[in-house]
Amino acid sequence: MNIYTCGICISIAVFVIIGVIAGRAVKDTNDYYVAGRKAPVILIVGSLVASFLSTGAFMGDTGEVYSGFFMAIMIVGILQASGYVYGANLFGRYIRRARANTVPEYFGKRFHSRRLRVLSSMTLIFAVTAYTLSAMQGISSLMMSVTGLDYRICVIISWLSFTIFTVYSGANGVLITDTIMFMIFLAASLVCVPYIVRTAGGWNTAITELALSSSCPGIISWTNNLDYLYPSGTQNLIWAVTYGIVWAVVVMVSP
Repeated sequence: MNIYTCGICISIAVFVIIGVIAGRAVKDTNDYYVAGRKAPVILIVGSLVASFLSTGAFMGDTGEVYSGFFMAIMIVGILQASGYVYGANLFGRYIRRARANTVPEYFGKRFHSRRLRVLSSMTLIFAVTAYTLSAMQGISSLMMSVTGLDYRICVIISWLSFTIFTVYSGANGVLITDTIMFMIFLAASLVCVPYIVRTAGGWNTAITELALSSSCPGIISWTNNLDYLYPSGTQNLIWAVTYGIVWAVVVMVSP
């Protein structure tokens, strides 16, 4: 068992324990779904960042960056993240006034429609299922490469671990564990980035090497790698801005 496998086992155990402890504090549906509406800002921010920087970002987006699509992914990420800020300021107050515990309940109250509530429930189930499958695939693939376990076993382990601490503890457990993940991401970035840059010979040398890279051509060019998506820099830029705005609107108006 290597150090990475030990880290995975310890992380799973810690998250499950935290979920069980947080679950004991749940008294009613208000506690379960919205953390009693008393969650501090740090937990809200931690949960949003951890959800945003999931396996989709760490594996999917990182793979696209390595293929020479750095600038486009950065533009999309910055624009998408701005949607959280605008959404909280423009729509957050109205969502809070609705006193709804779930997304379907919110839409049912907002439009006084049981049919819309059912439709939003079906949409939510479909969307969350797709997201969960994507996250599980990323987690299981990483776990398989680190531990050497069979992929199917990794899928079962990952599914059981996050199901235990999310289903039992509700919003409290999710907010706490997400914030812990956020703190780990932040600490790792603050420690690893300076080390990597120093090993590469400093910022100037690192940036120069990236710009001249033959294995990842165009990785930091504004045009991006012209063999990856579109054959011109303008088209790639238009795609990035459009895709970023679309995602910003999605996270802005979604309860």
